[in-house]
Amino acid sequence: MLIPSCPSDTIPAEKLLPPIRKAIIPAAGRGTRLLPATAIIPKELLPVDLKPMIQHCIEEAARSRIEEIALILSPEKETVRAFLQAGSRSNRPELSSLRDALDRCRITYLEQTDPTGVADALLLARRFTGGEPFAVLLPDNITYAEPAPLVQMYAHLEPGLCALALTEYQETNAAWYGNCGRVECEPLAERRYRITRLHDKGKGAFRVRSGRTELVGYARYILQPYFFDYYPSRDTLGEGEEMDDTPILQRIIAAGRMTGVRIEGNLFDAGNPAGFAAANRFAAGQDGQVRSGPLAIDPGSG
Repeated sequence: MLIPSCPSDTIPAEKLLPPIRKAIIPAAGRGTRLLPATAIIPKELLPVDLKPMIQHCIEEAARSRIEEIALILSPEKETVRAFLQAGSRSNRPELSSLRDALDRCRITYLEQTDPTGVADALLLARRFTGGEPFAVLLPDNITYAEPAPLVQMYAHLEPGLCALALTEYQETNAAWYGNCGRVECEPLAERRYRITRLHDKGKGAFRVRSGRTELVGYARYILQPYFFDYYPSRDTLGEGEEMDDTPILQRIIAAGRMTGVRIEGNLFDAGNPAGFAAANRFAAGQDGQVRSGPLAIDPGSG
């Protein structure tokens, strides 16, 4: 479970935070940004550094000390479940990091029959959360960061608030990212920000305004149980309309209950072609950056 970074007897009682034991991984989307590769192969099984995206995500959850995961799949993605089940039974050394992560994180599989948006997927897991704070990880966002993003977020989390991971986009790397929403925020302390507005996602690649560094949301969240209270009524949605999480987060922001934490590390939106290619170049060491440690992330090191 996510725990404070210092002993509890050194933290004022009003600052003590409940542990984050549970995480939701929505993975029922169609993966249309990566067509034609995803015409038959689920996006979550496409490899970054020879490791399927879903494996990266499960191992990151384990490094974040998550104990239980709700993995939301569509009926067409039975191969994702089959891969994880095979990995949990395999004795091959190449799968040892996945096997260790699966030993530490119990997975509950939930089915989203129609991929009608991230918010709809999260709602399927409401009972799973059991009224506890919970984390959300989108598996097509690949992180090379120590400590893991959720651990960094927890260290800056205020009691009772939701948290959104933030990352800096510059003109040199903005093309790696897809239609993410721009974030308006005010600095508070260290890497913590007050989020004042979250813009809807646009079309095409994210564009950084000339000479600027932009803070944008990254697909790692810590959410409080009241998150579900901000859902719109089903009556307000058109037939077949997706239930996006952005309007819900905007309501929470308007209520002053959302904070942002800037994540340190190398983060990639591998759900779009440019980001997928950039993540693989980074993992292969073809980006010219020097890294001091191994590329494979040990799930026991978080």
